[in-house]
Amino acid sequence: MGKGKPLSDVERGKILAFSSVSMSHREIARRMNRSAKPGRVRALTERGRRRLFGEARKTGSCAKTIQKSLQLDASVRTTQRELQNNDLFEYVKRNHTTKVTPEHKKGIEWAKTMLKERTDWSSIIFSDEKKFNPDDPPARTPEVLAPPA
Repeated sequence: MGKGKPLSDVERGKILAFSSVSMSHREIARRMNRSAKPGRVRALTERGRRRLFGEARKTGSCAKTIQKSLQLDASVRTTQRELQNNDLFEYVKRNHTTKVTPEHKKGIEWAKTMLKERTDWSSIIFSDEKKFNPDDPPARTPEVLAPPA
């Protein structure tokens, strides 16, 4: 469906003059030979929308990446909105990989060696407490710090 040309300054002036004499919108549109509802210019043209959907289907990238690669005139938010309103696409939050530090790698290596050694774990006690007494009923004794002198 085609769209008409944008209103010129002269046409805007005529419209204001007609409306100042209490003429209806429909009558003004008829006298100006224009549609009663011209609407605003869309940020994305039909061709731009087709390019956007094709690129999204092909790459599966985020809206910002697609908008930059296609050099669209529309904003990133408009690009996101167009993708969201299209039934072919569904937003899926990506799972980011966790950052593995050298300490994590050491722990993984230790676990692998322990699996290979077939250690009897029933005799080994792990504790994160500073003082640990296995004979104590609560199995923990909190450390009492002396107040600073």
